[in-house]
Amino acid sequence: MQAVFKALWWKEWLALSRDRFGLMAIFVMPAVFILVMSLALRDTLRPDGTGPQLHYAVVDLDNSASSRELAKLLAGRNFILEPSVGTTETSTRKAIADGRLPFAVVIPKGFEDRTADETATNGLVTMRLDPTVAALARSAFRQHLQGILGTLKARIFLKGISTMFGVDTGSPMTPKDLQGAVIEDAVGSAHTTTPPTAVQQNVPAWLIFGMFFVVLPVTAIFITERQNGTLQRLGSMGIGHGTMLAGKLVPFMVVNMIQTILMLGVGIWLVPLFGGEALSLPMAILPPLAAMAAILSFAAVSWALLVASIVRTSEQATVIGGVGNILMGAIGGIMVPRLVMPAEMRALTNISPMAWGLDGFHSIMLRGEGWLGIVPTATRLIIFALASLALATWLARRGNR
Repeated sequence: MQAVFKALWWKEWLALSRDRFGLMAIFVMPAVFILVMSLALRDTLRPDGTGPQLHYAVVDLDNSASSRELAKLLAGRNFILEPSVGTTETSTRKAIADGRLPFAVVIPKGFEDRTADETATNGLVTMRLDPTVAALARSAFRQHLQGILGTLKARIFLKGISTMFGVDTGSPMTPKDLQGAVIEDAVGSAHTTTPPTAVQQNVPAWLIFGMFFVVLPVTAIFITERQNGTLQRLGSMGIGHGTMLAGKLVPFMVVNMIQTILMLGVGIWLVPLFGGEALSLPMAILPPLAAMAAILSFAAVSWALLVASIVRTSEQATVIGGVGNILMGAIGGIMVPRLVMPAEMRALTNISPMAWGLDGFHSIMLRGEGWLGIVPTATRLIIFALASLALATWLARRGNR
């Protein structure tokens, strides 16, 4: 059996080496996407209010006229309230931890009294956030919140002097005076001290996209071997369908691991050459990162083998494999970061295996969760891979009856 696998693996390497377009899809395409999108999205979220909409929830523990006014003033063109995630500390914290909500504003008890106190400028509210929120989005929301607190302070000040017309009691608070009014609370690992940059979003995202595009060379080889009778000859030699699929699985997983190293290298060395920020990968996260890449590669190649077992022509492979990958990428937060999606779209991302892989990479790279952080996503990817292989084997047997 060992000799059979070696022969099958060598056959796949020879077939892949002749597929130049397939190799370009695996290596060149994700490298270009990483470079272009990392530079293009570097300044996507701007604190001047011109960026995408930012979604938030409000937890009002004071339930006063001032707290209700604050909640009302928070809504704006680029700031969208998400009441569907709940209005309690528990529900909003869970929504942030699950990646369904980027921000929550917690208004503590006694807020109205502290707002009326001209000397109270620190810790008026808490801005709870996902630590994976981009730096400019965090800054935009914080400045928006500070501006509203300044407005409330000013209104209370003007109301106070309205009964003392002509008496100079000082000036209203400015945003600079309220720099300590907002307390940030990142929901996640204490390891996370720096929010993600464009390169931290795009390197794992387009790496995952490139991994799943292994479907193109796999299906091309499958179709060629079916047409020239190679699969039938292997079957007549007593090599089972499961063995044939296993013979394709390992070589393409190796290809994806090589791809992982090269794409990380693009983020570390190539992106900075064009003015972007370099990808930082501490040594401590490399083992779980490699494990996550291997599991994702297993899922991607298994999906490719399933598609190859379904299609009969290159046109079908393009539609099912290529278009299917694009749809999974669009839904899974690869092409558009989930941060800027509305709540209903963020919930939809959970059906995409690419989103699972991105969650796994982010849990390691951004939240510092290490091995434990990849368990939920790795489990889903392994189940997806095994189901794909089982179905591919069944289809291969059924097609050769």
